[in-house]
Amino acid sequence: MLECTAVLLGIVAVCMIFVHSLTVNLALGATAEYTGLQATFGYTAKGTLVDVVHFSFSFMNLLSYLLVLAAVVLVVLRLANVVKAKAVDWIAVILFVVAGVLFFLMPQLAVSELYNGVTKTLAVGAILSAVFSLVAGALVCVKAVLKK
Repeated sequence: MLECTAVLLGIVAVCMIFVHSLTVNLALGATAEYTGLQATFGYTAKGTLVDVVHFSFSFMNLLSYLLVLAAVVLVVLRLANVVKAKAVDWIAVILFVVAGVLFFLMPQLAVSELYNGVTKTLAVGAILSAVFSLVAGALVCVKAVLKK
């Protein structure tokens, strides 16, 4: 049951890529919000005269989502008894925790020439992804400790 919940939380954490994950504080109190997809794979605003690149591809932001997916796959393989090694649980725990930390670092890891020197903060998508990933890691850890 704990592992199934961890898998569900991992999937939800990855789905948070479509939710606002990054807020940029602009001049005069204005803000701009970007999804995890835009902060990870880049975002260019198309204008009539010029295209403005807000974000470029960020491998470290992509890595956070890939680590969660890898952890989910390991937990599913363990649930299906394809892999019987107990070390797989601990590897999944490490992957979930590292991904959770990387989600919290999304503003620092976002690659942007346009927003250098401007304050970038976490938005709801990155925060929820981090929390879901860390909770999933804790659930797998509890299951690994309690499993004989």
